[in-house]
Amino acid sequence: MAVDRISKALQDFVPDVYQGSDEYLDIITWNIRFFNDRDPERIRIIRQIFEELNADIFVLQEVAEGALDVIAEDLTQRGAGFYETVYGLTGGDIRIAFMYDTEWVRATMEPEELFVEDEPTVQVGRVKKLVFPRYPLHSTFTALSAPGSSQPPFDFHLVGVHLKSQRDSRRGHRSEEQRMAAAQYLTEWLQNGTVDEDVIIAGDWNASPFQPEWEALRNLETDGQLRFANWNHDSEGSHLFQGKPGSRLDFIVVTSQVEGVEQLQDRSTVVSWNLLLEQGVSDSLREQLRSKVSDHLPVLTRFYWTEAEPEVVSKPSSAEIWLPSAVVPGSVKIVAAKVNPMGNDVGSETVTLLNLSPDAVDLSGWGIRDSLDRQHTIENLTIPGGETAQVVLAARTAQLANRGGSIALVDCLGQEIHSVTYSRQQASKQGWSIGF
Repeated sequence: MAVDRISKALQDFVPDVYQGSDEYLDIITWNIRFFNDRDPERIRIIRQIFEELNADIFVLQEVAEGALDVIAEDLTQRGAGFYETVYGLTGGDIRIAFMYDTEWVRATMEPEELFVEDEPTVQVGRVKKLVFPRYPLHSTFTALSAPGSSQPPFDFHLVGVHLKSQRDSRRGHRSEEQRMAAAQYLTEWLQNGTVDEDVIIAGDWNASPFQPEWEALRNLETDGQLRFANWNHDSEGSHLFQGKPGSRLDFIVVTSQVEGVEQLQDRSTVVSWNLLLEQGVSDSLREQLRSKVSDHLPVLTRFYWTEAEPEVVSKPSSAEIWLPSAVVPGSVKIVAAKVNPMGNDVGSETVTLLNLSPDAVDLSGWGIRDSLDRQHTIENLTIPGGETAQVVLAARTAQLANRGGSIALVDCLGQEIHSVTYSRQQASKQGWSIGF
């Protein structure tokens, strides 16, 4: 079967609403199944999905050491982020890894594996087994709010897990004891090692959130200390079985210290990955996707910046407001923008304006506003009738995200005169201008 069929099936696989944005922190956990750097076609496919997802942090499982480096470099070259990669030290060719966009997220400590010094084991029948075949990967991060935002950075612990699989259970050997012991270790670490700190634990847990293995963590949830923050129904699996419904093995838990965690249920939306795969995809192609891409689906949890108290600003009197000469409504429009310039975007992004009227228009004091309401103020610009002018966006003002967004032209009173939107696909061509 031609691999091109996979590319076609995955075209626009991720709905626009679930692609990354500067407006929130996106964390995705995904088991990408024995991923290494030996298959160029598979690397290309996985890179395509990563680019569409465009998350701030990926918590990945079953990754060979160094396998993500080529993807991180390719995404950087394509203007899709500035990704760093971190790999766990245990697990052989199926390690836990972090891949994070340093444009928005910064690691604030050297990553480490938890519980390594303890080398915890558990008695399973007559045999002692390791609790963690791959030790949890841990670091602390700072997520940055958008430039110009009043919101402070969000500091948190991130733990990636890939607990004991159920493979041995299918062969008649029990593995629940290992997962139960792992849950107990994680619970004690949450209670003793991260007091009053924000913690996010993401990964492949290898058992549904409602399984008995998680009783220790469930007790913390009953006490209001954490929340299982993946809201899709248990019947909608993240792990795919050939010819059978999937099971829900991949999810995220969040401690209650994370501000607004109690509203997560109301602010979360399910990405129905299985339905996407079922729309117009044959059984043979679905199995090819499963084997060529992964037998797990990515799971997204989105964190919104909470609203700060609005600053009270006194309204200026009419004598303090400078009013320019009258402009005929609709006479000036945005006709093009260079969203993804060659080299460094900062100070190189441009917006092209067209004066449709026969008369010159003075735009001094007007502004270009981006999706996050950051504004570049236009100085000393008059556009003759029927002509265009290019506005260069200064650093630390409006910024045009390569992930897609909106651009608005506002007058000196902040009233919107004209606005346009563009997609991530339109912004993907570096050095090109987008026409509207």
